[in-house]
Amino acid sequence: MGVGLVSASGISISIDRNSTSGGDLSEAQVVMLTVSLPGAIATAGSGFSFELPPSVKALVENDLPVVSLSDGSRLPDWIRFNSVTLSFEAQAVPGGAFPLQVFVSARKAKVLIVISERKE
Repeated sequence: MGVGLVSASGISISIDRNSTSGGDLSEAQVVMLTVSLPGAIATAGSGFSFELPPSVKALVENDLPVVSLSDGSRLPDWIRFNSVTLSFEAQAVPGGAFPLQVFVSARKAKVLIVISERKE
């Protein structure tokens, strides 16, 4: 869809694709988000946070989303998913952490989130 949001801290979130798998309404929607962090926040030792956009929140709220890395392993210790606010919170980001691919899976949606550093 190409919908973009920018937070006060300069974090940019784009919804790159939002479609129903195979046209079957009983299947989960597939959504891809691109999260672009300003270099100042993405540097080693810094932290950041962002919420899922409202249209994506609507697809995963009232569910218990499963959050993992793209290979199915758990999130690294420096980043957490808050299932109440549907947001990600990172502290003390290690060097070389980006790009990071995260999956959020719920009954209504499968969300791929690619978090990367933006060169400014």
